[in-house]
Amino acid sequence: MRGLLQKDFYMLSEMKKMILVILAIAFLLLIANSGSESFVVSYLIFVAAFLTLATITQDEHSKGVQFLMTLPVSRKNYVQEKYLLGIVMGGGAWILAAAAALAVTSLRGKSINEEFLAQCVIYLPILLLMLGLMLPIQFRFGGDKGRIAIMAAVAGGMLACFLVLKIVDLSNLTGAKNFFENYYRLIFVVATLILLAGFWISYRISLAIMNKKEF
Repeated sequence: MRGLLQKDFYMLSEMKKMILVILAIAFLLLIANSGSESFVVSYLIFVAAFLTLATITQDEHSKGVQFLMTLPVSRKNYVQEKYLLGIVMGGGAWILAAAAALAVTSLRGKSINEEFLAQCVIYLPILLLMLGLMLPIQFRFGGDKGRIAIMAAVAGGMLACFLVLKIVDLSNLTGAKNFFENYYRLIFVVATLILLAGFWISYRISLAIMNKKEF
């Protein structure tokens, strides 16, 4: 597992120029626009998830998977490492973005916004959701087809969320809104547990896809 992680981090180091540009953009957003802190956190988490997918694409293009299967590396190890890499990359991006946002906020002489802290916490289960949806798609379709399928899934998910929020707003569901406001902590815990279960199911699906592949 450690060897696979080292391989992927070395592979990502080959894209250091692109990563530095991404970090520079995030930093400029923080400095130039007060109120963009939450966006920067989500932006870096999203980028980290796609960098994880990029390692799968590069493995396929360079015949790296076929080579790895000749070593004492199982398909299960390969899938586990990609999920672990996604968590490490996403978690690292989350810590970096949140710390930078808090530092910039403090330098501006402003107090820490509780809403921002709450949003930061919410982004962690969102990271699991993104990885849980995208990794099986990437394992199944790979390369260009995988990117198209992921973009379609993301667009569909965003449209579904928009429609649900619009329906709730138009329906004026006061009872539902009050319930959410009163029990939002419980709702968050339950939703996180459901996401963790879904993440495990996603891993099992990816493993099943990988086991069926022929190299």
